[in-house]
Amino acid sequence: MTQKERLDLLNEGYTQDQVTMIEEGLNAGLDVSAYRNKDFLAFQMYQIREGLLEGLPVEHYAKPEFDWFQMEEIRLGLLEGVNISIYADPKIHYEKMRQLRLGLHDGINLTPVLNLDSGIIEEIREAKLAKVDISKYVKMRYDAEQLHSIRLALEDGIDIEPYLIDDFRGVAISEIHKGLKSGLDVTEYAKTEYTWQQMREIRLGLEQRVDISIYSDPLYRWRQMREIRLGLEAGLPVSVYKSLMYPADEMVKMRQELLKEIMEEEQLEQQELPSESIEAAEPIGDDIMAVTTAQRNMQAYLTISEQGRTFSKKEIRDFLESKGIVKGIQEDKLDTISQGKYTAEPILIAQGSIPKKGADGWYEFFFRTNVEKKPRRLADDSVDYQNIEWFETVKEGQKIAYYHEAEEGVDGYMVTGEPVIARKGTEMKRLTGSGFHVDDDKKTYWAAMDGMIKLRDTRIDISKKLILEEITTATGNLDFDGSIVIQGKVGSGVRIKATDDIMIEGSVGAAMIECGGSIILKQGMNSAGKGYIRAAGDIVSKFFESTKVYAGGNIQANNCLHSELFAEGKIEVMNTIVGGKVESKTEIQTYDAGNRVGVATSLAITIGDEAKRERFRTEEEIKKVAGELETLKKSYEDFQAKYAPEIRNTMDIFLKLENAIFTKEKQSKELEEKIMALDEDLKKLDLTQIVIKGNAYEGVAFAMKGIGWKPANLYNVTVKLKNNRLEIINN
Repeated sequence: MTQKERLDLLNEGYTQDQVTMIEEGLNAGLDVSAYRNKDFLAFQMYQIREGLLEGLPVEHYAKPEFDWFQMEEIRLGLLEGVNISIYADPKIHYEKMRQLRLGLHDGINLTPVLNLDSGIIEEIREAKLAKVDISKYVKMRYDAEQLHSIRLALEDGIDIEPYLIDDFRGVAISEIHKGLKSGLDVTEYAKTEYTWQQMREIRLGLEQRVDISIYSDPLYRWRQMREIRLGLEAGLPVSVYKSLMYPADEMVKMRQELLKEIMEEEQLEQQELPSESIEAAEPIGDDIMAVTTAQRNMQAYLTISEQGRTFSKKEIRDFLESKGIVKGIQEDKLDTISQGKYTAEPILIAQGSIPKKGADGWYEFFFRTNVEKKPRRLADDSVDYQNIEWFETVKEGQKIAYYHEAEEGVDGYMVTGEPVIARKGTEMKRLTGSGFHVDDDKKTYWAAMDGMIKLRDTRIDISKKLILEEITTATGNLDFDGSIVIQGKVGSGVRIKATDDIMIEGSVGAAMIECGGSIILKQGMNSAGKGYIRAAGDIVSKFFESTKVYAGGNIQANNCLHSELFAEGKIEVMNTIVGGKVESKTEIQTYDAGNRVGVATSLAITIGDEAKRERFRTEEEIKKVAGELETLKKSYEDFQAKYAPEIRNTMDIFLKLENAIFTKEKQSKELEEKIMALDEDLKKLDLTQIVIKGNAYEGVAFAMKGIGWKPANLYNVTVKLKNNRLEIINN
């Protein structure tokens, strides 16, 4: 477009942004007549231009009566191939259009609920996807925020209904959901007199096992509750500042100061207090004796100016008492002074008592918590896959844990007689999880079922365990909610799926095996290129031959032959990798790679490739969002210049512009954060490596961050990436 053509358009009344959209369309070889209309805002033109670039029939939405949000929803529907006629109506708000489009994409017809608020329609759609029924609560006229929290509770299998009160906001219902999920007595806070923030503070206190009765008075503001809770968690004597008369900001200062003082007192116990660091006090008036305190009144030193003079114990005590020294007086020092056996140096005459923090709370577990799920390495450096320990099981009614509460501390005192308050020990969070129940004492935990037990931090899960002799096409496929143990073989052509771990003690053929936990194959797997295994956790096998393996954790095997291994974590092969490809995001370690006849074998660290590609895509998305944001802001400025505030603030289109700018700025920030996270991933490349302990034969290819190399024979080396080059280091 020439400068004259641009000026002509501006003279016709087009804005600078509209002219830019027309120019960009012409430069792309588009028929801009579809949107060369002053009635279209620049952002509407943008949506039509995008549709033309995508080869879409834009006549379905290239109409001034559609705002640009509605245009976008119709354009996306055309791209996805859904029936846009169901919602391509200017009278339908774009947010409702979006829900209808997303529903159509997932095969859900939402037109019967089109009269409802868009937020409620969204919750209905999400509930249908999650296969939970919220229709009853929709009929009861719960709002979108409430329905959202109810839906999430139902998805977690939690019966939230007994605790629902019309006055509870969605965030309050969410706090009840979180409490029930953690096994708490939510009746302590599921009350209308509490705000949701107060509910949260009581819930957090219950989780941390503190005495919530100290701050559960609704008269406390939630920030006051928070300060008292934090003090209780730290074992502080909160009675010092828990009065309602103190505002939250004052409570913060008092709590921090109290914590600082108590921690300083606790640290004194570990410090050396040499008497030579104390200077002799000058006698006061005609006094022969003088006293000096040190270490925050935890010590008192007596100085006597006339050497050799004797004093009775009572005289010394009376003098000390007159100076305020009343506790911790050292009897042996009184004996020494009364016998005249002292020098001009200060004498440690009184010693205070350091407060001792109480013992922290702790869990006593009645099952093995440290089952490593790793094969045992034998003395000859081989690996024993037969006797690997994989499961820890419990029986219904078995006691699995007991909580020992934190103990009160032992108070100390100063030499002046003032008490030094000790901190109570720190309580541990309540155990959460599934498959168990807790006694009324909130301390004793019992298994609610037979099954396999796992401990992760403060979460215990007991899942069902299915034990079978073998799986073949004759027995059929298997889909089980829990863990599976197969004591015999797994034949070809079968599918096995479990939500938790899978252990197979016999041989495995061309089967398809998936699980949400980890997998161990004691005899290995030969799938003849037709089977695969996929686990969210680790995969351990005696060998893999012609098998595809995908692990969300680590992979470990003795041998890997003509297979494809992909792991988010480390891949360790004890003997040899021959043929196929092995890809890890962290580290590959093997003894030998390839063989003497030069079979093609690929070893690659993939984090760089994926992060690089994703970073490029994200950068392109940032540029696109930045362009959209610039167009929106210019349109916003045009409205500001054209209309007075009292007029534009009542215009729906102006309010939509404000909303769109906010959304795009938020999206831009999220993309920038994603770039930062990807950069952190790329930095991890410095720690990645491929370790060959034996031979890397000709035919072996190494790759990191897309940089490949096929060396000649190597022995006992480590391959790293440095300055965008593969570096070979002798081990």
